[in-house]
Amino acid sequence: MGRSNATSKTILVATRVTPRIKELVEQMAYREGLNVSEWVRNIIINELKRTQMLSNQIREPKILEIDIT
Repeated sequence: MGRSNATSKTILVATRVTPRIKELVEQMAYREGLNVSEWVRNIIINELKRTQMLSNQIREPKILEIDIT
């Protein structure tokens, strides 16, 4: 089942960070079972919802809980 054009991801948002920030982001994404892009996207969506800039009806990817101990 394909995605509609309204939900396709075609725009790139880029930023520069220090090597330490990149390392921490990668660790957090790994802990949540996501790749960095998915993790950052979730942070952005959650912040937009928190500030009521985005409807709560937007679907987010399911976050898998992984025990890394």
